[in-house]
Amino acid sequence: MRYTIKFLILSGLAFILEPGLLVTSVSASSGSQCLYDCETPICANFSNQSADCVSTRARCQARCSRPDAYQAWGAIAYSKSDKGYGSAYNVDTKDGATKEAMKNCSQHGANCVVWMSFNRECGAIAVDGSHTGWGTANARYYAKERALQECANNGGRNCAVLDSVCSQ
Repeated sequence: MRYTIKFLILSGLAFILEPGLLVTSVSASSGSQCLYDCETPICANFSNQSADCVSTRARCQARCSRPDAYQAWGAIAYSKSDKGYGSAYNVDTKDGATKEAMKNCSQHGANCVVWMSFNRECGAIAVDGSHTGWGTANARYYAKERALQECANNGGRNCAVLDSVCSQ
């Protein structure tokens, strides 16, 4: 009951403070898919009224209702030969994020390559020796899980997350 009241209060405040958060510019089918992908299966279930899910749903509502309104790019670069890495987050352009990630990586590695760039998401890279995997998702946890799974799919047996960042 307490979570329901908090949700209703937060929803009301979001509506009063930012009426533009209502889904108006996205078609119902693409908006629904965007919300489901953004919220992740855990928070897409509206019976979960945890503070994290309430916050995630509000952020996803804003993201999916105005997909081009704001840009927050991130990128991760990695050097396989010497395990150096660097990242960038909350950068206005994709090019800016990749350049910043490369700059940060080059301080630690000699052969840096941008492995991923993402907009208003989280990204993660996982490694095990020469085996590498990366993943993106709305939540850091899922980005890490996807990176670990891809690393394992590429032959890694003891994959570990090397870096993860969110740009939201």
